[in-house]
Amino acid sequence: MSVKDILIRRLNVKNGALKPVSGGDINDAYELLSTDAHFFIKSNDAPQSFQMFTAEAKGLLLMKEKAGIKTPSVIDCFEENGCAFLVLDWISMPGNTGSSQLVFWEQLARLHQTSNSFFGLDHDNFIGTLPQINQASGNWLDFYYQNRIDFQLKLAVNSGLMDGTYHKKADRMFKQVEAGLPIEKPALIHGDLWSGNLIFDQSGQPVFIDPAVCYGSREMDLAMMKLFGGFGGFREFEVYDDLFPIDNHWKERISFYQLYYILVHVNLFGYSYVPKAQNIINYYGSRME
Repeated sequence: MSVKDILIRRLNVKNGALKPVSGGDINDAYELLSTDAHFFIKSNDAPQSFQMFTAEAKGLLLMKEKAGIKTPSVIDCFEENGCAFLVLDWISMPGNTGSSQLVFWEQLARLHQTSNSFFGLDHDNFIGTLPQINQASGNWLDFYYQNRIDFQLKLAVNSGLMDGTYHKKADRMFKQVEAGLPIEKPALIHGDLWSGNLIFDQSGQPVFIDPAVCYGSREMDLAMMKLFGGFGGFREFEVYDDLFPIDNHWKERISFYQLYYILVHVNLFGYSYVPKAQNIINYYGSRME
């Protein structure tokens, strides 16, 4: 049975037109349009795809229900004939304006003000195709090391992409860095907030997509936003800082939190990202000596 036949039967769509669209490097993506329905669909036949889509759906719902942040509505998530499908409502994207960017920063502050009693989540999820462990912790630095950095470094070392000495250096670095961290409540974070995971609907409202959520440090989202750019400048950030003031020294920790995302890229895309990860570990390690 074809993808179109599966979707039309599952979604009970009549006279639907299915066409491929750009959807990233990981999944096949489609637009399904009929006279009474308009959907965005991801599909993948990799073994863990259904678990990935289930986790993504949970993340979208969590941001919408807990923080009131706009995300695509989850229509369906299912598996058939060895292929997993995630069906979302279609978001038309006319582009954004300066005012749209300001609304985004307001929405981001609202997301980060959504808190919880522990760091982590009640389930594990994914970042890209990589597992993301969310074992609950009362200490942010312990959570960040054990569930993020240590996990990714083990993958990189075991695959031969990185030398084990950098794992040991990172371990020593974390044992000495805690004194400079601000004490904040766990914040609900998107977890993979690069510019490709933010779109704007027809009214110019920001829509958050493809999350890797957890309750963590909000500086994680800000660090990821700085990694590839595309989120405006200081004026826009002032909107966020006015609504939810941040520690004056947060910029000093940008690369510390970017380390996680760099290691993810090491494990997803290979050696070209290794020198950047090594430089960050060496930099923070030298500061602690």
